[in-house]
Amino acid sequence: MTVGHAKVQGQTVAVRITCANAPCNLTIKLTAQGKHHRTVGVGSTSVTLAAGQTETVRIGLNQAGRHLLATRHALRVTLRAIQSLNGGHTSTVSTQAVIIKIHTHKHH
Repeated sequence: MTVGHAKVQGQTVAVRITCANAPCNLTIKLTAQGKHHRTVGVGSTSVTLAAGQTETVRIGLNQAGRHLLATRHALRVTLRAIQSLNGGHTSTVSTQAVIIKIHTHKHH
């Protein structure tokens, strides 16, 4: 399985995932630093791909993520792709850092 580079589109993070030879069960989580250096989940999704399938997965910010973005105007987010394996085990396939920004209107 391969995970492409994450791209930011507004308040959404898009990542291209290719599943190789067996069906892939994948959970994608977005986390950010909250108050007092706590890690806060700001978005997640699950996807199942067939063998040989490629798909671009989009993950939007949840309410906590939108609130952090509104107060900070820029949010450093960690994207973690976690694959579910047989027997209930999991494996982190990819960890990437992206920055989501609000584009504010400039007043002259």
